[in-house]
Amino acid sequence: MRADRSTIAVMFATALLATWRCGCPIASAQESTKCAVAVLPFDAPSDTPSLDVAALRDAFSRVLTDTHKFVVVDRSRLDRARQEQKFSHSAQVDAATRTRFGKFVGAQYLVLGIVTDDSVSRPEELPYGAGTARTVHVSVEVQVVRVSTGQIVSARNASATVSARVTGADSGEQKTRKALEEAIQQVANDAVVAMVDVVYPLKIVDASDGSVRLNRGRGAGLEVGTALRCFSEGRKLIDPDTGESLGNSEAPSGRVRVTEVLPKITVAKVLQGTPGEGDTCRPADEGTEQPEDGSGTKSIHSY
Repeated sequence: MRADRSTIAVMFATALLATWRCGCPIASAQESTKCAVAVLPFDAPSDTPSLDVAALRDAFSRVLTDTHKFVVVDRSRLDRARQEQKFSHSAQVDAATRTRFGKFVGAQYLVLGIVTDDSVSRPEELPYGAGTARTVHVSVEVQVVRVSTGQIVSARNASATVSARVTGADSGEQKTRKALEEAIQQVANDAVVAMVDVVYPLKIVDASDGSVRLNRGRGAGLEVGTALRCFSEGRKLIDPDTGESLGNSEAPSGRVRVTEVLPKITVAKVLQGTPGEGDTCRPADEGTEQPEDGSGTKSIHSY
């Protein structure tokens, strides 16, 4: 029997949806497909002359690239598209406009931000005539928008405080500028790690010989010594009122500790349990960890 057009359309849509995950195309075994991200200019109050918003935008693009998880849309191409589309970079634009612009530039995600604090304190005298110090503080409200829906999938207030110490013949202005650059870098690192957590959850890609390999490398927030709890995925959870997917139930599968961070993957030693390929991992609360000998019992249900 020949399938009617509606049936064919449904089959095609189902196949298309199956090739996407978290708004990004899923790669085949023979190719690598990364999410494309457009970092838009950040909004900043007119009374924040010390902060270079272009440097802030560049820092975000650089950190995103260093994660090896994303392709960052070229800045010049992005700016030309904004002019052609008359697109405001404000985080206040509506979902439909975000979706239209994101599709126009070929991005799966947009990064928008508003600088909420950019302050440099007055010089303070250090004890024993050791010079002076200024405190630099930068705070940015960062939003990550999924282009396919126009909805905000991550919102974070990323902030950093850095002290600029000036002694002897040091240039106070130069030290303050370096402290500002460091604060900007810390803000970008913090916000991008949170974005990676949403788009690409930390997962085990291989487990053997008492160790596991994780799908993140340098620049993605993991350090040697970091303890992680691992969870195996259970059944799907559906909201009975709205029919919306609530994710999956989880069962604890073990605990690992990072031993090596490579450019694209991280190696961790298994401390407890039998975590396996496909398990999700999250930072462990060291204060409530079970003993490494496995004594004690604990029940965790994470949704």
